[in-house]
Amino acid sequence: ARVTSSKLLLALYAIDACSWGIGTLMKYEVVSMAKDREFCYLIASVALTASETIVEFLAAAVTPWLYGCIQGVKHTSPKELVH
Repeated sequence: ARVTSSKLLLALYAIDACSWGIGTLMKYEVVSMAKDREFCYLIASVALTASETIVEFLAAAVTPWLYGCIQGVKHTSPKELVH
């Protein structure tokens, strides 16, 4: 059970690191796009922050399911990860 929980935590960390990198690239693109189009930076920043929050939530929500598919675990419950 501890091996399963540590693998799940590593999978969460890897997805979080990838989402951070993609979010950083998105911020750069939004800043350059807002500059080119003379768009309000504040609105672009709020839209980017909202979309980044949604994407990180979905990535964190899908990780246990994705881990189960890859590792062949049929049921991953919090009780199995703790005990």
